[in-house]
Amino acid sequence: ISESMMKNINDAGLNVSSIKGQANPRTIPCEKCGKLYKSKWHVRRHDEAVHLRVKNYECGFCRGRFYYHDKYRKHLASCGSKGGRALPGGWNTDCGFNN
Repeated sequence: ISESMMKNINDAGLNVSSIKGQANPRTIPCEKCGKLYKSKWHVRRHDEAVHLRVKNYECGFCRGRFYYHDKYRKHLASCGSKGGRALPGGWNTDCGFNN
């Protein structure tokens, strides 16, 4: 384990030998920054959003792009409720989202 990963484990009040006995501990570190996560899926999602800056989700109304699906869904509810709709030759800009 790298020094930064050990620091995160210690900052969380854990020690390496006690991690396995805890329910849902954050034990999987990001290899780039050492932040701890519960699963490999969470580490991958973190890496794509924070380190790679990949925006996988695009609003069909205003073309806003998002890192996380939950933020995208929340935006869709707001953007769509303002009468937004994808129009041929144009995009809704009434939602107030500025990417």
